[in-house]
Amino acid sequence: MKIQFNPDTLQFTYDHNLWSSAFWIFRSAPKIIVFSLVLFLSSNGKKCFAGSAGTTSFTFLKQIVPARPLGMGGAFVAVADDASTIYYNPAGLANIDKMEISATYFKSFIDTRYSCLNYMQPIDYDGIFGKGITSLGLSMIAFNGGKMDVALTNEDGTFKDNYTLTAEEDLALTLSYGELLGNFSSGMHYLGVNLSTIRSTLVEQYNAETWSSDIGWLYCSRQDNFHLGFSIRNLGPKVSYIEASESLPKTRMLGGMYKFRLNNWDIMGVLDVVKAIDSDQYYNWGFEIKPLKAIAFRFGGYNGSYNLGPLTTGFSVLTKSYQMDYAFISGHDIGEQHRITFTIKRSFMSLPTEKYIVPPKL
Repeated sequence: MKIQFNPDTLQFTYDHNLWSSAFWIFRSAPKIIVFSLVLFLSSNGKKCFAGSAGTTSFTFLKQIVPARPLGMGGAFVAVADDASTIYYNPAGLANIDKMEISATYFKSFIDTRYSCLNYMQPIDYDGIFGKGITSLGLSMIAFNGGKMDVALTNEDGTFKDNYTLTAEEDLALTLSYGELLGNFSSGMHYLGVNLSTIRSTLVEQYNAETWSSDIGWLYCSRQDNFHLGFSIRNLGPKVSYIEASESLPKTRMLGGMYKFRLNNWDIMGVLDVVKAIDSDQYYNWGFEIKPLKAIAFRFGGYNGSYNLGPLTTGFSVLTKSYQMDYAFISGHDIGEQHRITFTIKRSFMSLPTEKYIVPPKL
């Protein structure tokens, strides 16, 4: 077996026998994901959809981490055209024909910190529906709740000792799959699923673990100027740290996207209708304006949790292979926040198959 690396193109070339012996994992993963999801929902269906508005656990899952969606007010379920779609709508994975890796890290209010890493790759698999456009994705979201000081006292109330604990540590690992459902005269329909394992630790003592799933659908018109998207996120059983159990922050999102040109500027408008189990229905909206191929500006209105304020803004600097997204938000409770996401868009691996191409548009 032989592996060669070309420093000029940043590409690895693998011997075909190596792929034959190792790539079976990627070919098998879609069936494993769908089969596991069916079993999971069948055995926990009532628990997944149980609950009413109120307190939920694992609230870090509601945070908008990537910078590009946040710059458009968090409206992204119908855009679904980069690695951030793992978080919003896994169906969008199959609408991307290149490998993408994106990374985000930012400090939130006080000393809390978020980090996110997304990876997606088209795969050599005909798909459950046999259309031949399929992709897999991996995602990691980590949250650190910062430090807290704990003071110990004697029985008479006098000071005894003090120490520092991590208030909260959360981690979510997600395996995603998306494929082309149908290629019709009106446009393309995509379907996607996520399976996640989630772990949370409070004050370094109390642990909670669970599984969750997401389901997404995406429609793209033939001209690719109009998208519709729908997803249901964080489906799963209730979880508990000690005794009392709480629901996951189950969320339903329906969105639309429309693109047009005005004076040689590419303009995209987006709107999402969001209903979470622990809040009333709200709307996120945004615009992305590209006066040049290498620059994009964004603004939007975010109405969800964390009281971020009425407006978000952002911009991108992008090339064919790389992209940097920046977003700025200001809220009454959390102050100002700056967020940056870096993305690589190119194939590091030369697959022993023909290039993946999205069905041509009429």
